[in-house]
Amino acid sequence: MDLFPVELRRIFLDEHAHLRRELDVLEGLLARAADAAVADELRRRASGFSTQLLAHIDHEERLLRPLLADDAWGQQRVNVMDGDHAVQRARLAELEEQLAGAVAHWHAPLQQLIAAVRADMVSEEREAFAG
Repeated sequence: MDLFPVELRRIFLDEHAHLRRELDVLEGLLARAADAAVADELRRRASGFSTQLLAHIDHEERLLRPLLADDAWGQQRVNVMDGDHAVQRARLAELEEQLAGAVAHWHAPLQQLIAAVRADMVSEEREAFAG
């Protein structure tokens, strides 16, 4: 039995594809962040990505929580999702605070966030959306 309907799977895979494209842009800008104009663009794009990721997290919680809760492993899966999302929200909040400062203060945290988001999406796709 598939836990997630095909249409719901497609929606979230499409959202992940969009987020990956944004992550690619951020990584490209990170490579040139020593240039002040690029750093300003990176700051703007990072803040925009934060907003997009928060919307995606909210979307997952709104649509996936009922399906996860209905599964035999439901509460465990909900707990994992909630834990992952809490960590992501905390990282995004920290990044938003850091973005007001010099790029040197948030370059590494942004790189770490990018890697973590990519890993989370791979894990979600493998665990929940495969098929």
